[in-house]
Amino acid sequence: MSAIRCHQLSLAIGKRQLLSNISLELPGNKLSVLLGPSGSGKTSFLRVLNRLHDDTAGARVSGELTLSLSGQTIHPYHHGTDPVWLRRRVGMVFQHPNLLPGSIGHNLRLPVQLVKNPPRAELAQRIEAALREAQLWDEVCMRLDAPAASLSGGQQQRLCLARALILQPEILLLDEPTVSLDTQASSDIEALITSLKCRYTLVMVSHNPVQAKRLADKIIVFRDGSLVDS
Repeated sequence: MSAIRCHQLSLAIGKRQLLSNISLELPGNKLSVLLGPSGSGKTSFLRVLNRLHDDTAGARVSGELTLSLSGQTIHPYHHGTDPVWLRRRVGMVFQHPNLLPGSIGHNLRLPVQLVKNPPRAELAQRIEAALREAQLWDEVCMRLDAPAASLSGGQQQRLCLARALILQPEILLLDEPTVSLDTQASSDIEALITSLKCRYTLVMVSHNPVQAKRLADKIIVFRDGSLVDS
């Protein structure tokens, strides 16, 4: 079953055409990897999926895009679709860990509290569940008040993943999540990603064909803002 469908999807920012007539379907509960050289449109496509270009001056998205979320077909760019709700359902992890200032716990509490203010016990349960899913709980459970910046690079990236997971998304977008990590940390993140795909629809950008072949259920190749292969 396809979780993401697009037809003739295009993105322009000012006079720059970043994506041109992209038509594809990405399966649910699988890992789809977007391959291609720098500037080929991979990250631009990822950001279109949860409307991260909304605040970019001169950005124009055209064509059709539908997502399967909560058992419904959602049109992200229809007037009635709340982009804040959309970004909770379609989480994103960036190339480099983008930590919030403050503690490990603060990085997880704040996103939940911005959506609602759950009882303390429920919040604690959600924090533990997200950290366990990101395979980080055993390493940080006794120091949630420690600065998030004190974590290693791999731990920081897993914390960012836990921060996305705590909002209970259905789709996870991963923009080269291992690019800034050493070999061991990259291997840990790859194993984690593999473990998550049975519960989430994953779309990952990579520059590494070997990594893509090792991990992906589906590979999509971009070049100059267009689709080469899928």
